Amino acid sequence: MPNTFRKLGSAGAETSRRESGTREEETCVERDEDRDCIRKEKHKIPCWDQVVRLDATVRLVGIDGAMIHAVDRGDEQAERFCQGDDRPSTERLVRQLAANYADSLRSDLAPVQRLDQVRVMETRKGLSKDDGSAFREAVRLTKSDPGAACAAWSALEAANPANAAVLFNLGLCAESQGELYEAYDYYRGVLAGNDDVGYAQQGMGRIEARWRANAQLEAQHRP
Repeated sequence: MPNTFRKLGSAGAETSRRESGTREEETCVERDEDRDCIRKEKHKIPCWDQVVRLDATVRLVGIDGAMIHAVDRGDEQAERFCQGDDRPSTERLVRQLAANYADSLRSDLAPVQRLDQVRVMETRKGLSKDDGSAFREAVRLTKSDPGAACAAWSALEAANPANAAVLFNLGLCAESQGELYEAYDYYRGVLAGNDDVGYAQQGMGRIEARWRANAQLEAQHRP
């Protein structure tokens, strides 16, 4: 199967040392004839942070030149040490940063199965008294019989072809049944002449993301 994307990127690490206060230690200042310590004194020793910064740039570009995913990030890992301690391994700190970065990148790119719970619109603004009552009953039915709720909103559509809440909820019904083109048309209908369009824009974004994912999967598995 041919690759349908190109992976581009670069990474670079920088190390530095910065002051990190002091640490109090006890040392023996007097011993007896058997070399056992008989008097100790406290004193402070200087400490530092060994700092490693990893800057990485990753681009996932489709064969058609479209940008699929882009990440630019810089992370730091620091470990404290004091005078007399072994200095922390720079290589180990870089490996920890790289592992964290790889885990994060995999989370961004790996397919996931997700269940989104989207609330219906409950406003009855613009509906007649009778239609408002039917709408309220449909909202109540969502908790026990979503299919009946969708049927109730469908019955309200003819008399309320431009009502934002009716159109959005019908779009949500269609989306939940996998009828993405129908759902998209309902969401787009909410945008025409309505002020309350946030839910509809989010719905269109969800569907567009699914279409992009489906297209990438089909291209990847195309012989």
